Amino acid sequence: MANPVRAAEPALAGTATSPLTTDWLLQRQSLELTPHNGWSTQFLDIQTNELKKPADFIIANSIILTLGMSFTDTPEALGDYVDTLVHAGAVAIGFGTGYAFETVPQPLLDAAERHRIPVFEVPPHIPFISVIHAVHKEQARRAAQGERWQQRVQQQLNKDAVSGDVHRLLGSASASLQAAIAIADNDARVLVNVPFDGIDAGELVVADIAAGHRHSRAGRTGELVHLTQRLSEQGDRVNLMMVVRRSSFHTRERSVLQHCGGLADILLQRPTFLRAARSEMNSLALALLLGIDQEGSSVAHAMRHAVDSQGRVRAVVVRADDPAALMAARTTLDSRLQAHSRALFSLPLETDMQLFLFRGSRDDHDIVEHFGPEAREVAIAMGAAIRWNELSREHVAELMRRARATATGAHVGPFNVKASWLHRPEVLSALQARGAETFDVLSAADERDGTEYARTLELYLRLGGHIGDTAAALGAHRHTVRSRLAHISETCNVDLSDAVIRAELLFVVIARD
Repeated sequence: MANPVRAAEPALAGTATSPLTTDWLLQRQSLELTPHNGWSTQFLDIQTNELKKPADFIIANSIILTLGMSFTDTPEALGDYVDTLVHAGAVAIGFGTGYAFETVPQPLLDAAERHRIPVFEVPPHIPFISVIHAVHKEQARRAAQGERWQQRVQQQLNKDAVSGDVHRLLGSASASLQAAIAIADNDARVLVNVPFDGIDAGELVVADIAAGHRHSRAGRTGELVHLTQRLSEQGDRVNLMMVVRRSSFHTRERSVLQHCGGLADILLQRPTFLRAARSEMNSLALALLLGIDQEGSSVAHAMRHAVDSQGRVRAVVVRADDPAALMAARTTLDSRLQAHSRALFSLPLETDMQLFLFRGSRDDHDIVEHFGPEAREVAIAMGAAIRWNELSREHVAELMRRARATATGAHVGPFNVKASWLHRPEVLSALQARGAETFDVLSAADERDGTEYARTLELYLRLGGHIGDTAAALGAHRHTVRSRLAHISETCNVDLSDAVIRAELLFVVIARD
């Protein structure tokens, strides 16, 4: 038999979990699985079941692992058992031999052939848990890979959108999704068209509009799968974005498409607003260049969206250990401000820090809430409400120092105790004499051996001596962190279990910022 492939069930398209195939599972040599027919299929889960009537316990699109224990005396009933499994949503069967049966029973094989589902044999020395673990491990790997892919693509789309070129935006999305993309308005005029692999999405979206389809939907034309996203209305005009390719779109790809559609909507539907904003920025830049500011009126005009009714702002510096976390926090803030028709005022300070301006009337809790769940991944230092023209570099520098001294996931307001005294010359001299040598030794070792001892110790101190939080921040295992701390204690002759010594080293970290 020539290895036929059973068509994927429609339910698998767009699911949260990336489907695996039985071919992939059978290729795991360590599991020593033996196929008993030539069928292949996709699956989403794998489970064991020894019930005679298992219908209520079967997960759709799953492989069933069984020993056939309920059929030792009635092997002929295995045919009806397979019927029940398939009707409940099972897509393949793994049969364990050497217990109830020495070989895979023929009634089971006959029924599987009738339903065209794969059957494979699991040898006696391979426990079912090993097969299940292999599946779950691969699913976790693919999920993490998919998350990284989605984040990378969305960040690239953000960069493309900043250019203001919708053709560049859709071209990037087309390359990432391996799909043709087109946008047309409700009068069937194609505004942007990016063909791919011989597919012209422009023709399809025009035909779709002509057929009366003017809403978000999923469809199929022959071998082509297409998704249509309705963009926002502008008077009596609305644009439709269609994405077309020869395979289904999964959840993360759909999320990328929605993100792309939102960016395209901004570029297409609001050109007047964007042009006015750009013109205002150009005027401000020209006024500052020529020194024609009319007593600060240009800056005041630009700042009018940042201040409260009393002309006050609150400066906020956000720090992150991971640049991606900082970008995510900025994106969330921008989204929430946009939902309330508020402008975003931000400025990159260093690779791991950004400055944001909030209205002076915002309280600490409100500011942190604006960063959403991403607030758990960043450190936030908030200044007091001041007149916008009183904001200075010294004010920002102080907030930067406080952000450095704040652990990821925490925030400090203007009334928290400041640590500026740590930067006095006499204090710096004392700290240099007592603790800085520890970090010098670790930094030298890291540079020489490619290790991360200095960073591990810094995060451990900033995070209050919590090994679990340190491991999470490093993306390492707890045992790895414990091993590094033990090495640091031995190499630098410091007792990290002593709270006073940890406090002294933390002061060194802050002073070195």
